[in-house]
Amino acid sequence: MVLFLYDNTYEGLLTSVFESYSRKIIPDILTSDNEYQDSLWTEKIEIHTDISKAKRVWEGLKKRLPYTSRNFPFHVFLAEKTNSPQVPFDLIRTIFDSNQSILNDFGNPLILHARKAEKKVLQEACRMTEFVRFQKTRDQIYFAGIKPDFDVLPLTLSHFKSRFADQQWILYDLRRDYGFYYNLKTIEEIAIQGKMFDRINGEINNQIVAEQEVEYQNLWKNFYHNICIKERINLKLQKRLMPVRYWSLMTEKKV
Repeated sequence: MVLFLYDNTYEGLLTSVFESYSRKIIPDILTSDNEYQDSLWTEKIEIHTDISKAKRVWEGLKKRLPYTSRNFPFHVFLAEKTNSPQVPFDLIRTIFDSNQSILNDFGNPLILHARKAEKKVLQEACRMTEFVRFQKTRDQIYFAGIKPDFDVLPLTLSHFKSRFADQQWILYDLRRDYGFYYNLKTIEEIAIQGKMFDRINGEINNQIVAEQEVEYQNLWKNFYHNICIKERINLKLQKRLMPVRYWSLMTEKKV
């Protein structure tokens, strides 16, 4: 049994595909460092991420995929909760070994599974653009903590950069402990060490919150509750359109 050990990044996945073809080996298992367990019967091959090799695979994918589907493998990779790394790996190899029509072959279990995973990822990314709530800090930076089911943060950046182009902001994934900072010019990936926010609901500490932020939050809560017509409340519909798992991150839903 052959095992490929990679760093759990998309570039690492693409490098794994390159090494698979280069070495003429199809791994039985593809896994990341934090999931690997030693076995006497497994030949372990460590894959070191190589950007140049990843780019070669990416360029090959672009030639084989229609423009509207170029990010299909990446979307499937982000569906970490639904997939093992083996799924996007097998998908990319299948794309290389087949023609474009394979993408619509829903009789193929791999393609069907990948399409379902992509749908969930894109739906989650869309919800993040709807349910994110920013808080202003004393440094004039807007902070928002999120806890998406899938690793969709990279898919939301273009939306927030366009929507809040004149403001500094941080989007932080509380579950995966990383985020992105927009400094009015570029977007940088960050990991915050000394956390000044609640890891559960993303609420920033009183020491760094802007002076009028609490007042604005209370105004928004009052507006939200006063505009509501109690006789027309439909909790079942509300929970379907605004899933309960997001409520702890939404200002208007906090007590």
